[in-house]
Amino acid sequence: MKTESTVSTLIGKKIKILRRNTGYTASGFARLSGCKSDQQLYRYERSVNKIDTNMLVSVLRTLNINTSSFF
Repeated sequence: MKTESTVSTLIGKKIKILRRNTGYTASGFARLSGCKSDQQLYRYERSVNKIDTNMLVSVLRTLNINTSSFF
């Protein structure tokens, strides 16, 4: 579904922007957030893979961002 794809793309781009703005490298951020690898983080950021809810919550916690302010 196109809408689902668009939402996934927007989430991935926002994660990448926020990660970079806080000064995290992909590998450091992946480790801190519990992501399997920096490659998997890149896949989320480019929306190659959709991020699941639990991983998104972990990413937002690592960034010190609550869910309501992310959306």
